[in-house]
Amino acid sequence: MNTKDLREFFSKFSASLQVLARDGRHVELATKLDALSELLDAWLDVAPPKADRPERSRLFALFERFNGPLDVDMRDIAEQAVLSNDTTTQRVVTDAVARFAFRCIHREQSALAQEYLDSLVYLYYRCRDNESALDAVGTRLDTILDTLLSHATFPEAKLGTVPSDTLLSAFRFALALLNASVRLRRPRDAGYFVERLLKVRENRGRSDSIGPRSKLSLTGNVVLDYVFVLVIGWALEVVQRTDSKYHPAALKALRDSIGALPSREMLIAEWELLHDDDVRDSRIGAQLGVSNWDASDWDREIRPGIVTTRWGGGDWSKRGLRASLLLTFEHSWQDVDELCGGSANRYVWDVNAERDALEKLSADSVLSLPESERPKRIEAVLALISKRARGGNATYLRYVLDTPLSEKRIQSFEQQALDSWAQHRPWIDVLRVSLPLLPEHAEVPRVAESGIWVPREYLLDDNNWGSGFGSHLGEAAGMRECVNLFGKLEEVAAAGESVQYLAKLPEVIRRAVRAMTDDGHTPDLLVLPREERFAGALFRKPLWQIEGRRKYGSASVGDWEGLHVLRYPYTDPKAILLIDTANALAGRTTADPTRASIVIDEEPENEDAKTKREAAQSALRDASTELPKSSDIVVLARMKVKPILGIADAAAALKLSIENSDGGFAISKVSDLYHRPSCPDIEFEDVEYVLQAPKGSGRKPCPTCQPEKWNSEGRRGQVDGDRQSE
Repeated sequence: MNTKDLREFFSKFSASLQVLARDGRHVELATKLDALSELLDAWLDVAPPKADRPERSRLFALFERFNGPLDVDMRDIAEQAVLSNDTTTQRVVTDAVARFAFRCIHREQSALAQEYLDSLVYLYYRCRDNESALDAVGTRLDTILDTLLSHATFPEAKLGTVPSDTLLSAFRFALALLNASVRLRRPRDAGYFVERLLKVRENRGRSDSIGPRSKLSLTGNVVLDYVFVLVIGWALEVVQRTDSKYHPAALKALRDSIGALPSREMLIAEWELLHDDDVRDSRIGAQLGVSNWDASDWDREIRPGIVTTRWGGGDWSKRGLRASLLLTFEHSWQDVDELCGGSANRYVWDVNAERDALEKLSADSVLSLPESERPKRIEAVLALISKRARGGNATYLRYVLDTPLSEKRIQSFEQQALDSWAQHRPWIDVLRVSLPLLPEHAEVPRVAESGIWVPREYLLDDNNWGSGFGSHLGEAAGMRECVNLFGKLEEVAAAGESVQYLAKLPEVIRRAVRAMTDDGHTPDLLVLPREERFAGALFRKPLWQIEGRRKYGSASVGDWEGLHVLRYPYTDPKAILLIDTANALAGRTTADPTRASIVIDEEPENEDAKTKREAAQSALRDASTELPKSSDIVVLARMKVKPILGIADAAAALKLSIENSDGGFAISKVSDLYHRPSCPDIEFEDVEYVLQAPKGSGRKPCPTCQPEKWNSEGRRGQVDGDRQSE
């Protein structure tokens, strides 16, 4: 029989089961399900032990594929049984699916068993609008859960051993039924399901009971404790995030679970064991089926044809732990450090966050904690958490201080810096023309040096920092290279006409161009200060309308009468530059592989960095001293870039001074005001001209010329005071 024949056979078999479940006699349905049981046994005889579950091919299947027993989807049968409104039929289907699940468990097919258990939960949900069906199915599910938990914990798979797949499936089934009973607003069922979990604890006890100086290991007892923590956290989430109609069932589950909690020390040790790394954290959530639980959309109207992606409900499981720690007790003979057997992962505990969360949670009426007891319980919990948090932070801090830097991380950092440096030199990019060889007498800018503080942990192996410190260093080096070049140009260029009024800036530039042309130069580049008033005075239009704007990124303003216009790479120039780049500049013909160099200084001559390092070492020796942040331990990364361009002929560049331009500000020496240079109020005052508005000096803007405001009149060298005086 080929795949197509098998699929056709099971398709007809499934259709007949659905007809019997909806309209047939329950005796005939039971007989047909017995036949399906025999088919399942035949599949189990040939399937390898612990095989992955068969794949479902329901919608949009591209290939004809036989999916084993899942070709008869019991969810379809369950749905038709609910529509029959016959409780006997519903019980027959429930018992048959449970029987299938147990057959799979006995044959070590836990993945397929989980599929059948999930189908039982689906059946329970489908009964949501039929109270009699809920009563009938809920009662049967309670019995099935009891049987499953008993089988999973007796006699060979005790709670004191490593949890088996069967035990994990049983706990997952219990949690799924509890979640369903809360959503179906069935407090009685919720109570029954918790009772079954409590019965496991009562019957089996803590067969892995921990004595002094015993390290905790992953056992069934640990997972069972975690299940009760999840129930408490989920109940709190439901009360907080949903309509009150769901609350009675949630509160029933919460109150019944409190008595099963172990000591605080045990809870903390178990939490660390299950959440000590991201992989294990996600795995235990997936194994218990709670990873994507989210109550926030329970009351949302479901729209046909709309599919939403759900990623889980956030921090509710941690809230369950906090509530459990507040509600439980402590054993004096249990030491949390000995239970954990080592330092905590530094990401598990955040003492400040825990304090805030515990204080808020302790006042929640759901927990019913007497107000007089809250501070005592909070401090008891925080004392344990602080102890574990310090141990984890101390271990990591010692690692940050003593571990040699990673060569691989350093190489990655350096490459990141070089790539960023190459991308943040737009002023140099503008000047990439055919330049002559740099002569010996040329004026060469200083070597560009930049440095940034880098947390030492960033350069250690297995670091998960996402910030690109290398990019920051490379960007700073690229900017410094540009600053040095244009700073040297501004320093050595020939002096031209001074700019007095921005309103006349175009005429001044045209005269400067004619003067340079008469001297045999061909100016092609104009460099303006960063303030937009200079570009506005030159172009007489909004900047976003200027042709060629941002051709070279933030450096480029646009093109004006044959000149490419740039902004200075720094904020305090004293002149406008007009440059004949082909004659003013020269370059190196060959690339120098050592032009850019990066050095990591682990012990820089800096008192602040040295003090923080010594404070960290001292805190590690003294347990009463608060530990500093690991990010306080820093190294200094320096980058040096040799100049590739120099000034061959200073006369081929002209600087137009703006020190007394009305594009700046005038500071009065007889008052605490600052003004526009053309303000009528300072006509007879002793003033000093500056280009930047004074910050942090306590000076106030003049109420007449309002220099703090940008307006079109100020751009043209006029001020409100001028118009008012007319």
